[in-house]
Amino acid sequence: LLLRRGLEGLAHEDIARELGITTDAAIKRWTRLRERLATAPRFVQLAS
Repeated sequence: LLLRRGLEGLAHEDIARELGITTDAAIKRWTRLRERLATAPRFVQLAS
């Protein structure tokens, strides 16, 4: 997710299709990932 969405800007729908999950699940995973990165001092810049 970090690479495909964060760096490549791929749409949630496309990521969901690649992972075999729903679009809602891909969005939730992205949200959780950003939350975890935001609380890790070395990754704060990536989460914004």
